[in-house]
Amino acid sequence: MAKKIALISIATILVALSIFAMAQPTQVNTSYTLVPMTVKELAQSTDNILIGKVTRIQPSIVENTGGTSRVWTDVVVEVEKYLKVAPTERYVTLRLAGGRMAQVEEIVSESVTLNEGERVLLFIKKELNTIWGDNYFVHGMIQGKYLLKNGYALNQDSSRNTMEEDLVTEIIMALNKS
Repeated sequence: MAKKIALISIATILVALSIFAMAQPTQVNTSYTLVPMTVKELAQSTDNILIGKVTRIQPSIVENTGGTSRVWTDVVVEVEKYLKVAPTERYVTLRLAGGRMAQVEEIVSESVTLNEGERVLLFIKKELNTIWGDNYFVHGMIQGKYLLKNGYALNQDSSRNTMEEDLVTEIIMALNKS
């Protein structure tokens, strides 16, 4: 009887462990070489610069031209103001490298992190006929996104943090010199 209880206990533990293992996402870590860029370089080399609010985040799996699939996150930003080129788009969709979809999580160390409800300043670009589809992407990766909060412009690289007004002035000056 004790052997039977021990076997049932072991079987229960093994089932619980296998269920736990299945619940853990497969994690893929990806890294890109980040080319350092100043605010001036970002401003002059990007297609557009906007201030807006993140309204929706949607991860997806996209197949690239080589036939492999990657996790991407599509983010919708409601535009408050354009600082460079003023398209008529009130909403802009960005595609970010990485994200979590079902049981696959792809982490890209230099990719931008955006959260619903954030007010942000973004340097954005569009390259048609690429993995980005018809979407924009954040130019300069982490360098191209500033969280705007309480008058501050905060970057994932804290050495780039500044006042929002100073950042906007620096961008406008860079654009006037190009």
